[in-house]
Amino acid sequence: MTSLDGLRGFASCTVAIFHFFYAFTPGPFRSWGRTGFSVSDTPLAVLWNGHFSVAVFFALSGFVLAASAPRTLKEAPLLIGLRYFRLALPALAGSLIAWFWITGFPDAGKAAQALSGSSWFRWTHQPPLPPLWVAAWEGAVGVFVQKG
Repeated sequence: MTSLDGLRGFASCTVAIFHFFYAFTPGPFRSWGRTGFSVSDTPLAVLWNGHFSVAVFFALSGFVLAASAPRTLKEAPLLIGLRYFRLALPALAGSLIAWFWITGFPDAGKAAQALSGSSWFRWTHQPPLPPLWVAAWEGAVGVFVQKG
């Protein structure tokens, strides 16, 4: 499944590129009021179309996840534990990095929004900021638990 992992990697990079450009140059991504033909109307748009890439990523992830399911009940606990740590460590690290970043630079999102004119930054910090233990819990456990 190496080729599918490569395609998933390409899709995730496309999503990251989409978020970067949508945050700092939102104009080309607004389709309302647009007239005429542009490069966004060609198949080349797949290189930066974040919405399409998210769909590709999730479809391929479902396929890869189903293909790697445990074959017997004996191997299930080990595979579940390994998968948890493979997913939880990056989620925990990301949650803690985001918490420290937003705590250290609480007005950076507003400043970036003022510079770029993008509304995307209004979602980067919504006070009140929870304590550090909540960020750690959400990164290690909360992200895996269905809410409501």
